[in-house]
Amino acid sequence: MTDLAASASHDWDALKARIESQLHAMAGAPEPDEPLVRTAVRESLVGSGKRIRPILVDLAARDLGYDQPAALQAGCAIELVHTASLLLDDLPCMDDALTRRGKPTVHIRFGEDVAVLAAIALLGDAFGLAASVPGLSGEQRSALTLSLSQSVGMRGLVAGQYSDLRNVGQTSENSVIQLNDQKTGSLFVAAVEMAGILADAPTAQREQLRIYGIELGRAFQLFDDLLDVAGDAQRMGKSNNKDAGKAVLAQGLGAKAMARHIQAHLDTASGALDQLPDGAPHLRAFTDKLFGTPAAGIRRRGGRKPDSVLASLLA
Repeated sequence: MTDLAASASHDWDALKARIESQLHAMAGAPEPDEPLVRTAVRESLVGSGKRIRPILVDLAARDLGYDQPAALQAGCAIELVHTASLLLDDLPCMDDALTRRGKPTVHIRFGEDVAVLAAIALLGDAFGLAASVPGLSGEQRSALTLSLSQSVGMRGLVAGQYSDLRNVGQTSENSVIQLNDQKTGSLFVAAVEMAGILADAPTAQREQLRIYGIELGRAFQLFDDLLDVAGDAQRMGKSNNKDAGKAVLAQGLGAKAMARHIQAHLDTASGALDQLPDGAPHLRAFTDKLFGTPAAGIRRRGGRKPDSVLASLLA
């Protein structure tokens, strides 16, 4: 790991704290007799989220030489979209989840009608944020908003969730990959695309970022699917075994085969980072953190024990 990547590893907590502060400011303080939907928006937005997507925006921008507060606002726009998608995914007509981020889901606490309205409010605020990022040209703001909108619609979350609900039993590898690209990868791709827009990066660099986002999303979703089958719901902070009967590779492959698929995606993502300035040390270090082990060469030499769940499966 380079010196820059080593120093970056100490910045994640501070970056996450800035994201949390911004989200709290957007959500606002509780008010007497406020509408229940406002309470639901605030309590769904603040809390124990990992904030992976806004962190990706900031770190990718830094790797491209852009270190301005605008990255924080663009990242928060993506986090609002992600939060809205969770409210909708958890509904009884969707995944029918009982817990999210360690708490009862929004529809359990506030009602299904409030959960739907809160999700719409979050989406509206997200597009407003993307369209008003300071210090950018009008063309850049339009590009940010377009990238975010494409991640939501029939190229992204909506298409992915529809396939997840209706394509029960379709477990071919290609169909699952396409579903994962839409349902999970779309926001990962949008995050790094937005960083490229902020930094006004060359086309070649944006394409490598796109490859990285796609492959990271695929690895992340496969790992999440694996945890859904074998994970501890209390430790994960959300309901598990919600994918039974759905199009997930975890049901057709063993744990070791799943781990090999995950590692292959991480290797391709690492290759894309090699093509970015200085090997994109911030993104590389954060990828290592997400999976608890270096994104390439997981197997340890000299008899050392693997340092992550993924590594243990590959050992």
